[in-house]
Amino acid sequence: MELFCFLNYANDFLVLFMNIIGSIFILIISPILYLINLKRIKQFKKGKNIVITGASSGLGESLALNYSKNAGVKLGLIGRDTNRLQKVKEECLKNGAEYVEIESIDVSNQKDMENFLNDFNKRIPIDIIYANAAVNELVLPRELSFTERANKIVDINVYGLLNTVLPMISIFESRSRVVNNNNNSGDGGGGGGQIVLVSSVGPMTNFVFPTYNGTKAFVTSFGLTLRNRLMEQGIGVSVVVPGYIETPMAHVLKQEKLMFSVTPEYAASKTIEGVQFNKGLITFSRSIYMMSVFFSLFPPNFAKDSIDFILSKFINFPDHNKPMSPQANKKVD
Repeated sequence: MELFCFLNYANDFLVLFMNIIGSIFILIISPILYLINLKRIKQFKKGKNIVITGASSGLGESLALNYSKNAGVKLGLIGRDTNRLQKVKEECLKNGAEYVEIESIDVSNQKDMENFLNDFNKRIPIDIIYANAAVNELVLPRELSFTERANKIVDINVYGLLNTVLPMISIFESRSRVVNNNNNSGDGGGGGGQIVLVSSVGPMTNFVFPTYNGTKAFVTSFGLTLRNRLMEQGIGVSVVVPGYIETPMAHVLKQEKLMFSVTPEYAASKTIEGVQFNKGLITFSRSIYMMSVFFSLFPPNFAKDSIDFILSKFINFPDHNKPMSPQANKKVD
């Protein structure tokens, strides 16, 4: 019986072994991979016309404020809180932004997003689009059931992101074709534009918040695959994978200081730096990213379950989810 149980975990031991061998191999050939990237990865001119979703607070607000300090910048800021958006707009104009337009839109509304992006782009050709709007389980009303929370999170984090990105792909592809036809794509700049998707380190550990982590896993996979597809067309795609940022969405965890957390200002600075270099994956802070990578290497069966059990004894995350079904509340005879 013990031998049978051990054989059931054989694949997990092979995964551990392959992680070691694979890491050594990548380390050896990394100089070659770096040189290939230097030649292949397109560098973009500094973006002047930028649209940001989720711009009323947190990372989105800090991105807007950071960009607004650059001369000639024009911003399109999307969010749900009109009062907060107005305050962000005023701060951006004080910082020196040339133009700031705010719009209260639910990103899960496909038609509204498409209309806004197409209209804004006709007047102010967009250089960079940030798909930043997102929610997690804890920021939604407590009275919602697990199913209601899951559907709401998917609507915003997945469909909201697609409603932001897909119209811009068409716009950037058309622009890239014009640039290529004019033989101007070899100047080290220009091109179609850049798409930035904000994800999370959460899916690397899969410890808490199942729907949020599931949606962010989609964002990372979708973004990195999209990057490969659009790279040859002169369109940049970057995925931001932050750890804890001191934002309203993180504050609901009600911890005095989140482990390895960073300020929104620092997060915005690192994000903009990565976008300027057209990095595929933009991560911060280094500590929590390295820790997440470490945990992601654990085989899913004997190691992952054990580690999750141990972590649950030391890390207490609030969970506002109701039972997944009404039957869970019924007394069992």
